[in-house]
Formats: sequence, C-alpha cells, structure tokens
Amino acid sequence: MVRSMSSPILASVCLYQKEIIVFLLRTDHASLTWLLNFKNQEGEIAGWIQRLQEYDVEIRHRKGSAHENADALSRRPCPESCKYCLRIEKDFGVIDLIVRQVTRPSTSALDPWSDESIRKDQLAYPEIKPIIEFKELSDETPSWQDIALFHPTTKRYWALWDSLHLRNGVLY
Repeated sequence: MVRSMSSPILASVCLYQKEIIVFLLRTDHASLTWLLNFKNQEGEIAGWIQRLQEYDVEIRHRKGSAHENADALSRRPCPESCKYCLRIEKDFGVIDLIVRQVTRPSTSALDPWSDESIRKDQLAYPEIKPIIEFKELSDETPSWQDIALFHPTTKRYWALWDSLHLRNGVLY
C-alpha cells in the first residue's frame, strides 16, 4: 500500500512509481535507526537525515546474525591458497570431488520423455501407429482409400496431416 508522499517533487509521480519508491530496509546498521531518532539535528547529521527523508523508507534494525544469508552471498570467494579454508578442509575432511563419466547411460532408461520412449508409446496406440508409418513412407497425404478402414481417430489425424510432423521418429 502506498503511503502519502510529502515531497513536492514526488507529487507528480504516478501511482506505480510511488509503490516502487516506498520500501522497507532491514539492516544490521543500528546507527541508521539511531540517526532517525536523533533529537538535536544540526550540521552534517541534519543533512543526512534530510537526505534519508527524501525517500519513504521504513528502516528496521535486525541483528547481524539474522543476516547470514545476505552476508554469505555478499562475500567474495577466497583465493585458492587461503590458509583458513585449507585448514577447514583438512580438519573436516572436505575434498574436491572429481567426477568422471565412465559410461554413457541409456537415455530411455533414465528419461521417460526421451524420443525413444515417446515413439514406443505412440506406436503402441493402434490409432496413431498408421499415421506414423505413412509419415515415414512419404510426406504426401495418403489417399482416402488407404485410410478409410482405420479407426475414426486415425481419420481425424489424417485430416490434420499437414500440421503433423515426424521428428526423430516422434509424431508432433
């Protein structure tokens, strides 16, 4: 919800932009909350407070230990020769794992959506199988006499012949 904006500059800003300007700042920087509650505002402190009041921001203090997620993400990675990290790896048995592919796994066994498994399932349907077989023979639409004896669903697929495509043996 948009709170009222007191700045004359922001009076002409559209509602959507006002919603973007209003925000909550959670920080472990306790001096910011202290600054906004400061009684005798003068000099440089008054300038900082005035600068912060340009924004409709709610500042909430949150202790540093509650910011571990952001803290971990904001840290630069250690160089490879970091003595602290090497000691931790040695103490806790952390090692670099090297994984090599020994054999190439069968995609049909691992992936139920592989082309092979989809083709196998499509060929299991007697309504679709004739369409796939005709598509493999030729891209030209089979004659009505070739299709007339098949199931009504097969005839519907025949009517859609130009929009059907065979890719890697799978009917799309």
